[in-house]
Amino acid sequence: MVFGSPWHRELVIVGVGTVLALLVGWRVEAPGMALVIWLAAYLVWTQYHLIRLHLWLREGREGEFPPSFGLWGEAYAAVNQLARLSRKSERKLAQVLEGFQESMTALPDATVVLNKRLEAEWWNPASEPLLGLGKVGEGWRRIEEVIQREDFSSFLQAGDYEQVLEIPSPVDPERLLAVRIVPYARGKMLLQARDVTRVHLLEQVRRDFVANASHELRTPLTVMLGYSSRKAAAITS
Repeated sequence: MVFGSPWHRELVIVGVGTVLALLVGWRVEAPGMALVIWLAAYLVWTQYHLIRLHLWLREGREGEFPPSFGLWGEAYAAVNQLARLSRKSERKLAQVLEGFQESMTALPDATVVLNKRLEAEWWNPASEPLLGLGKVGEGWRRIEEVIQREDFSSFLQAGDYEQVLEIPSPVDPERLLAVRIVPYARGKMLLQARDVTRVHLLEQVRRDFVANASHELRTPLTVMLGYSSRKAAAITS
């Protein structure tokens, strides 16, 4: 036992109180009764603080415990310190979460946070025109209820999230979405859906141009090759 520790001071208080109770008891010729009264008072004091601490922790009250003395004073001081650290951590976490939401809100891609049950917990504004998710807070929905496609369900069940799945938008089938899922801490996942309709249209235009150009150039090239063949045959003869 370290001298001056809370437990040591508490034992000193109990010991001094016991001695005083016995002295008072001897003077009134009832040392046993005096000792019982002192121990009962100490027990009531301890129970009072236990109930007080239990109610404060259960109800999650804000603020700090008022100062006390003895072992309970040390316990309250430790609880107050932990509460201050917890509030500081909560403020930092709130700042990080606010920054995350602001950055995700600014993205043009649909971004959805999924829990381990594949329910949408949070999503940015771009998720409404691309996926059909309403305002945040309207209730969690399973992502398979939002994107009702067999290939998307198979994609989720396969769990190969290195791949990118291209599917039509559940809101506008003319839109093509590139869906990617990124797992992160504690079983949560981040779903991103990018509108790649324009990219595919440009690719289609490129393919059509190459096909048309090849077709248009095929006839002149055939004529030139035929002429060259006949000219070469005439020279050799």
